[in-house]
Amino acid sequence: MLAEHGHLRNLAGMVGIGLLCAALLGGALAWAGPAAYLMIALSRCTRSGTDRR
Repeated sequence: MLAEHGHLRNLAGMVGIGLLCAALLGGALAWAGPAAYLMIALSRCTRSGTDRR
């Protein structure tokens, strides 16, 4: 049950980032913010498993 709330929180965050980018950059570039956030998050997730000390 708790995992479901995490997914909803993440979805709400992505929607918020998209809406903010749409307001700042316009509708045509609204995808840029969420895509950049996902790329940064994915790179951190894949790197975090190998950098632990």
